[in-house]
Amino acid sequence: MLAVTIFLVVTGSRRWWQLVGVDAIVCLYAWARTVHNGPAVWISLLLVLACTTVDYLWRDWTRQSRFVQYGLLLLTGAAAVMLNHAMLVNESFTVVPGFWLRQWLGLLILGVVALEYSTTLINALENTRELARNARVDGLTQLNNFNTFNEALVQHFTEYEEHKQGYSVFELDVDWFKRINDTYGHLAGNRVLATVARGLSNCTAGAPWPAKAYRLGGEEFGVIMDVALNPHQAAAAAEHFKHRVEAMRFNSVDPQLKITVSIGQANVHDSHYSFNDATSRRTATSTGPSKVDVTAS
Repeated sequence: MLAVTIFLVVTGSRRWWQLVGVDAIVCLYAWARTVHNGPAVWISLLLVLACTTVDYLWRDWTRQSRFVQYGLLLLTGAAAVMLNHAMLVNESFTVVPGFWLRQWLGLLILGVVALEYSTTLINALENTRELARNARVDGLTQLNNFNTFNEALVQHFTEYEEHKQGYSVFELDVDWFKRINDTYGHLAGNRVLATVARGLSNCTAGAPWPAKAYRLGGEEFGVIMDVALNPHQAAAAAEHFKHRVEAMRFNSVDPQLKITVSIGQANVHDSHYSFNDATSRRTATSTGPSKVDVTAS
């Protein structure tokens, strides 16, 4: 049981100090439990430490093959059995016939059950995390999606009610996006949206205030800034977004393609009764031209 536990902990470790912790526990166990101190104990202890090091260094590779995992488990288990036997019995590693076979068979059965159960739990956890991420992140643009946008607005509005912490909301709409799809196809339109999303993400990352970009659906994006902007600041931020988008180039679609965006902005006020009031009463802060400049490729 101890050998299987050591193997599972080490192969599941992601930090070097976790390996050091396991090895320290093994050394303390050997020091506290040793009845007969001799060369056999030290040789066995070194073998156990060598096996844990190999298990840690090869953990990513071993996960790709059950047979490799079982092989390393048997090696680690054999070293642990040798150590336990050397600590408690004042004799060499030569024991009664069938001793090692019984030990290895027991270790193999216990190890297979533990490894399969552990693998099942890890896979289930990874699938759950992936599902949770997909529920919050837009697959095309990798921005947080509309549901996350609404959750953030609810949280910001609650903080405003409790602490008067203001915030600003921007909504951006790519102008005449349908014409891009009609001219270049929907796959090209997706690449345009992905490029716009990366640009907005970079803009918010470099903003003077905490800000985050979202994809609201279709060609619509949102940005929440954790500060209430005055009209001059709001206009400056909108112009920055607008110029950043207009400067984008889409060489994989058409080097001559340029797009513009229409932008609305709103701050939260005491007159608002819910988070929806701020976004529903947003005003146009910056708009693009009446049509997008596209040419057939």
